[in-house]
Amino acid sequence: MREVNPNLIRQIKQGRYELFDVVIEEYQNPLFAFLYRMVRDADDACDLCQDTFFKAYKYIRSFKEEAKFSTWLFRIGYRLALNMIKRRKKHAESLPDIDLQKEVEDSVQKLERKEIGLIVGRVMNEIHTNYSVALHLFYKEEKTYQEIASIMKIPENTVKSHIFRGKEAIRKVLVKEYPIDNLAF
Repeated sequence: MREVNPNLIRQIKQGRYELFDVVIEEYQNPLFAFLYRMVRDADDACDLCQDTFFKAYKYIRSFKEEAKFSTWLFRIGYRLALNMIKRRKKHAESLPDIDLQKEVEDSVQKLERKEIGLIVGRVMNEIHTNYSVALHLFYKEEKTYQEIASIMKIPENTVKSHIFRGKEAIRKVLVKEYPIDNLAF
């Protein structure tokens, strides 16, 4: 995602609000994708996108240029999405007809994911440090191979190799300790 020109933001803050269309054009797709990952509903993500841009437009003068504009914008969207998720949860808790079987299945799945997460965390501490670092940067920090290569000061192909070998090490332990059919990353 490209960052909008800081001069554009300054011009908007000075009253040239018609330039905000450029901001919307630049951030609409990445913001929607981000919000969709949080709320998992396209209509809700679309509504959140509109609300986020509305709040950013309304409060643009409060934006401090010490941070990236995209960070400020996404933080607004993040807070709005969290509020929506909380409202959903509160609404779901107030519903009288809860399917007990589904609730039990969900709890079991959460427990399984937690157990797998603990195993992955343990294995990440046991595998070669370079593998662990490459996996963390790729999956947790969402860095590209090129960015990881730059951070670790190694060739891109070595990054790919580290990620592959790290995933293989984790998969072997998971299959051994937690038998799952067709385990894939």
